[in-house]
Amino acid sequence: MATATLPASFSWTALGLATLALVFALFNIWLAFGRPLYLSWRHPQFEHRHVSGIPVVGNVIAVMAVIVGSGTLGTSLLALLAILVDIGGLPWFVIFTWRDQTLWEPR
Repeated sequence: MATATLPASFSWTALGLATLALVFALFNIWLAFGRPLYLSWRHPQFEHRHVSGIPVVGNVIAVMAVIVGSGTLGTSLLALLAILVDIGGLPWFVIFTWRDQTLWEPR
């Protein structure tokens, strides 16, 4: 049985997409935790307003990377890392709202 191999361009494209998803994840972490800490340290009187970042975009790019890369190990691991780290993504939405009864109770 012959195994299908991807052209090198698809592998590099998928790896680039997974890396981009990780960049979005790190940007969301910075906006959620790093920016408020920095502003409270540098400007204590500054009134912090919540910044949402770019939610879900990193997850969509990570899924696209896995599809383009046809599930190659390196791309899949990098995309999984991006999904787990991206606090603006869908898994974290469920984690943050798990105990919120207004979302999960039938009306």
